[in-house]
Amino acid sequence: MAANTETSNCRLEITGDNEFKREIQERFQKVKEYLTHMETNPANNATVMETILDYWIKNNINADDRCHGPTQFPSSYLQVQRGDVDQKLFVTAETSLKNFGKICETLKKCAKEV
Repeated sequence: MAANTETSNCRLEITGDNEFKREIQERFQKVKEYLTHMETNPANNATVMETILDYWIKNNINADDRCHGPTQFPSSYLQVQRGDVDQKLFVTAETSLKNFGKICETLKKCAKEV
């Protein structure tokens, strides 16, 4: 990760009830404790997230994956303005459904390459 001269906050929200929140916090704590033990330095939430994401990417995405190379998949995560969170829903938000269509088109192109 590139060194930052300025510190800014990053807020992640996860939908779920209090039990789900407690479970996530317990998992984070387990990873923090492990990282602190391994690194002998206290780990923070950012370190936990980076470690988890790096580990997942390293163990789940590799050069042998079918559709690799120049094909760029649209992100399945969309950050929206607060005014856009009240969109009409039909199974999912309109923008998410449009984005899903882009992902399907990309997968369709990828399948033709194989």
